[in-house]
Amino acid sequence: MNKVKGKLLVFSVLLLVLLLGEIEILLSSGGKTLILQLFGFLVLLILMLIGFSNYSRKGSEKPFFFLFSASLLNLMLLWHYLDSLYITLLLVSLLGFFISFPKRRMGKRVGPESKKEADRLGIREAAEVNVTYDPGKYIASKNSDYYHAPKCDWAKKIKKERQVWFKDLEEAKKKGYRAHECAK
Repeated sequence: MNKVKGKLLVFSVLLLVLLLGEIEILLSSGGKTLILQLFGFLVLLILMLIGFSNYSRKGSEKPFFFLFSASLLNLMLLWHYLDSLYITLLLVSLLGFFISFPKRRMGKRVGPESKKEADRLGIREAAEVNVTYDPGKYIASKNSDYYHAPKCDWAKKIKKERQVWFKDLEEAKKKGYRAHECAK
């Protein structure tokens, strides 16, 4: 199992526990608390859907980070107003919060020791990426790992100074780019 699928499985288990906990809290609450918890439950569901769709497309953990942050906030508010501390849900939310915490990329990346190793890992060297403005069959951003068909919505968002054009799929793959859904 690769790293992305493993993390997605961990997120799924944590979110299932949170969802079941939220349902339990909903069933045991009443009055204004019920309305607020119902609203929180709907926000949790929406953030889960966004998180799973975003993670499967881009591998981005930010929606999960916001989801676990919102869950922590909800649990703290419940503790403050109802004097009820849900320790299991708090620990699950904290674990999810730390796992999904956005990672900052600092400094230069240490590259592979040889060109052969770079090819094996699918890494392209910065010197290989030349910014060109010549139209071709496929387009990519020099800051991305994906190439797109020019008609793709993502391709239209690439700033002109960051555009890299390829005449065919082989050229894009040779330089370490992967096909986006629109280019398959």
